[in-house]
Amino acid sequence: MRNILVLLVALSLIALVAPAAPTLDEIREDIQQKTADWTSLKADILMVMESQEGPIAEGTIEILKEGDVQLSRRDITFRIEELGAEQKIITISDGTDSLIIMEMMGQRIAGKSPEGDDQHRTPIGDDLIAELEEDFELTVQENEILDGIEHYLLTGVSREPDELDIRVFINIENGMASRFEMIGNDEGEKLEVNFRNAEINPSIDPERFSMEIPDGVMRVDPEMFGQLGGGM
Repeated sequence: MRNILVLLVALSLIALVAPAAPTLDEIREDIQQKTADWTSLKADILMVMESQEGPIAEGTIEILKEGDVQLSRRDITFRIEELGAEQKIITISDGTDSLIIMEMMGQRIAGKSPEGDDQHRTPIGDDLIAELEEDFELTVQENEILDGIEHYLLTGVSREPDELDIRVFINIENGMASRFEMIGNDEGEKLEVNFRNAEINPSIDPERFSMEIPDGVMRVDPEMFGQLGGGM
C-alpha cells in the first residue's frame, strides 16, 4: 500500500509540473492574438521532396492586407531535372482570382482563373486553422523544436479519399506557419514547403500585386499550366 501511495504522489507531482498540451481552440486563439496587428509579410520559400537531393524549388512569398482583402504573390523557380531547365512561376492572388505567369526556355505565358480552395494557402493569418479544417481533420501533437524555435505541431488527415495528409509547424513566437509537410497515402512520399527569414509588416509596393497580364506575354487557358507542370 505504501508503494502505491508513493506512486500516486509521484504521478500527481508530474501532472502539476508538466503543462497540458494546448487544445486546438487554444492554439487558434493564440494565433489570433499574435497576428492581430500584422498587415504584410515577406518570406523565403524552400520546397524539398524527400526522394530528391537538394531543393526542388526556391522563391519568395509576399502578402499584403488591404482591409478585408488579402493579396498574395509567390515568385517560385522550379528545377526540371528531366529537361535540365528551370521553370519560373509568378502566382498573384486577390482572394477571388489568380494570375499565373510562367517563364520557361525563353517563353512567357500567362492566364487568369478563379482561385482554388487550397491552391494559395498562406502561412499567416487568424483564419489559418479554419482554412486547414476545411480540408483536414486536425489533431494537436506535442510541440517540436524547429530551427531552434518551439513550434505547435498539427497533423491533418485529408477529408477527401486518396488526398495528401499534412503536418503543420506553427511558430509559437509569431503565430506563423514555418513548414507544411504534405505526405502521400500510398508510398509515403513527403513534400516540405518551408517559409524562412520571415519579415512581418515590411513595406511592400501594392503594384506588385497587379492582376494585369504584362505586355508581351502570351495569354493562355489556365488549364495548360497543369499540363506543363506549373502551379503552386
